[in-house]
Amino acid sequence: MKKTVGILILLITMGHTLMAQKKISLKEAKKIALENNTQIKNARLDVENAESKVWETIAIGLPQITAETKYQNFVELPVTVLPKTFVDPKASPDEVIAIRAGTPQTMNNTVKLNQLLFDGSYIVGVQSTQVYKQISKLALVKTESEIVSAVNMGYVNVVIAKENVEIAKQNLANANRTLDFQRTSLEQGLINENDYKQFEIVKLTQESILTRANTAYKNAINVLKLVLDIEVDQPVLIIDGIDQILKDIKDIQKVMDVFRADKTIDYRIAENQTKADKLLLRNSYAAFLPKLSTFYSYMYNGNNNEESFNMWAGDPLWNSTQMIGISMSISLFNSFGDVAKVNQAKRNLIKSENNQKYKERELTNQFETLNNNFDFALSSVQTSKQQLVLSEKIVENEENEFKLGVSSNAALIQTKNQWYQNQSNYLNAIVQLMRVKSDLEKLLYTNNKQ
Repeated sequence: MKKTVGILILLITMGHTLMAQKKISLKEAKKIALENNTQIKNARLDVENAESKVWETIAIGLPQITAETKYQNFVELPVTVLPKTFVDPKASPDEVIAIRAGTPQTMNNTVKLNQLLFDGSYIVGVQSTQVYKQISKLALVKTESEIVSAVNMGYVNVVIAKENVEIAKQNLANANRTLDFQRTSLEQGLINENDYKQFEIVKLTQESILTRANTAYKNAINVLKLVLDIEVDQPVLIIDGIDQILKDIKDIQKVMDVFRADKTIDYRIAENQTKADKLLLRNSYAAFLPKLSTFYSYMYNGNNNEESFNMWAGDPLWNSTQMIGISMSISLFNSFGDVAKVNQAKRNLIKSENNQKYKERELTNQFETLNNNFDFALSSVQTSKQQLVLSEKIVENEENEFKLGVSSNAALIQTKNQWYQNQSNYLNAIVQLMRVKSDLEKLLYTNNKQ
């Protein structure tokens, strides 16, 4: 019975572990990042804030109603000094009298309605909030492109690190086989001890390389988890290999032909900055225009002569007052301060227009550079792949010749080192190609979003 329970617990634990492990393709990794990444979540909140800011600004020009209630209890009524003739016409003009006037309790209730009729800055402000909202949306897309690019490289680094581990294992196994063969040769007196120790060094080197490869793999996984906002202790298994990520190269080649600088996110941001500076210039001109508003006020005031803290005790006296009005303000002279603001706004607008034109040229140049780098990186991958295949054949032939006694141990070690170097060159070429691809995707990201 205990054995059965133990097996059941083991199966449940294994099933839980398998269920908890995330199997992620590159496409799924991008989807997870777009949903979970903290920077993207914050950028979405910025967009929501911008949308709220639009209504906040619009509300300034809509009716504003306020209410106020004020209760006062004079523990000691204030003293008013008056000429004595006020109560006694026969008194001397120089004489004064102090009296306490008012009621111990008062209550003032006011309801006020304000309505903006005209304000040039308000009109510009409403237009500015629309630009601000668009800038927030562009910032969200910019953040998405950067996170997707980080996911691309993070995923590729894991794939390459995993491949490095597999290669290191194979190389170590090969080194062990060669060392076993050399041990037999040493025992038979076919080689000397120094020759044997050379192959021991090769084995120790491969063990160190495997340890380093395992560490790099673990670190690459942790970096990818951070970008995806996955907990560090969450097991992750990538399911795309080198063949799949190289196959995805075709996707970027399809969209490279439709590049337009004015559709990129960086250009759109520069364009909106120009719009924002145009509105700031309008706002500077608006300072010369009058501001017009109207208001209505209703007041309901009460007085009570009872010396208590109860406004409704006794027989309080209540009265109401209504008032309607209109107000206008205009700046007549401020020592040319407004003129200086207009001139600054004009210069800032010219700067933004210059930056926008430069950004278009810069993005076009960047695309051409990345395009050239992409072609070179793709060619490097193909070349390094051919070199790797050739070096594998050379090592195989060298090992056969070495076993037959035709080749020396120095020649075998040299060819193997060349093979190891070609393995590294091939993987580095893939990383470089994927880095250029990632940069291109980031540049072209908004072509698919806008």
